[in-house]
Amino acid sequence: NLKGFEISYQQPFTFLPAPFNSFGVQLNYTGVESEIDYLDQTGAVVTRTDLTNLSKHAYNATLYFENPRFSARVAASYRDEYLTTVPGRNGNDVEGTAETFNLDFSAALTVTKGFELTLEALNLTDEFQDQWVQQDASRLSYYHHQGRTYLLGARFSFGNQ
Repeated sequence: NLKGFEISYQQPFTFLPAPFNSFGVQLNYTGVESEIDYLDQTGAVVTRTDLTNLSKHAYNATLYFENPRFSARVAASYRDEYLTTVPGRNGNDVEGTAETFNLDFSAALTVTKGFELTLEALNLTDEFQDQWVQQDASRLSYYHHQGRTYLLGARFSFGNQ
């Protein structure tokens, strides 16, 4: 069984005076309940638990600014913990990933017709990814640290524009 809902809202602030009329917001929430029987090789039920790779709660919020020359976005996303492997390896009942919160930023500037500069800043909160085993004990399995990532780009196009 899989039950849930998603609600999203998007609002450009075009009703505000300039320059605030270039701002907008996008909001999203997803809530899901799941239950599935996991079987062994003989077809016997090993455990009944959540569907893998599915968080019960997820939130996203983006504040943006856009005009013909410049655009920027700040995006926040949260995801509840979720199961990744059922049954788990090495005698563990399950394996999972802990909750995460990420904050990202992106911007683009049109310098001239056909030339654009971009900047992306990912994982500004320096979030770690924590994987665990055993539902009741949540023993550490793997701890990823990818750090913050900054990307600077340039795009040039020519021809028919």
